[in-house]
Amino acid sequence: MEKVISVENKIKIGTTVPITVYCGNSPELLVMKCQNKYQNGKALFNELIGYRVSKALSLPVPAFKIIRLPQSIIDSNQQLQNINAKPGECFASKWIKATSGALPTYFRYASNKDDFPGILFVDQLLMNIDRGENPGNWLFEKETQKITLIDFGSIFRIAQIWDKYSLEQDMKAPLEVLDALDGPIYKNMISQINRKHAFSKISRKVKNLTDATKESFFNDIPSSWGIDRSDLKEAKEFIYFQLDRYQDIINILKKHFKF
Repeated sequence: MEKVISVENKIKIGTTVPITVYCGNSPELLVMKCQNKYQNGKALFNELIGYRVSKALSLPVPAFKIIRLPQSIIDSNQQLQNINAKPGECFASKWIKATSGALPTYFRYASNKDDFPGILFVDQLLMNIDRGENPGNWLFEKETQKITLIDFGSIFRIAQIWDKYSLEQDMKAPLEVLDALDGPIYKNMISQINRKHAFSKISRKVKNLTDATKESFFNDIPSSWGIDRSDLKEAKEFIYFQLDRYQDIINILKKHFKF
């Protein structure tokens, strides 16, 4: 596993305190999420699951990996000390040269509008509550003109405080569109969707997921993130449950947004 060797403060905002770092001899700049006084191991778990599911569905997310933050780096960096950063495994994604993609103009000229229904779908599937009004969670890549998603720390409906009981409740509750999906940013995105057969692409992607791929979502979860075994089991059951009823999810999205 790659280790952080230096820290750069390229990100000035963000409630999850993302920090840009370099690892090993790689020139690639990464955005690191570590355990600290603002986020626990479940927040990092949420990020990993959200990115893995989105990547498997061919949705636009940056490359990502798990890296290690040494205590020596924390000791030498005031920013990490200020947030009470903990050493150990962290979630990291590739730094992308981009601007916030939340403006209507960027949705209008995006080169990957065929991904928009899938974005709506995956946030409903994962119960992501932090994208509809958060412009920082959308990127517009200037070179490719693609809308790219970042930050899945607030999935499972209640972000980093979810547990097996909340997930059990969500699986028993009637299927309803998340209030967050009525946020203004989603509305801008939805206005650019070609509504004829809008969900056919994401539907095919879900149907083509193999058992091995679904199993891989939950492989190699760092023990230092402190995910209780029963919580991990329920999180897996929840994702499988949501994927099994993907057509029901698509149907409620169609009805709610009048596709």
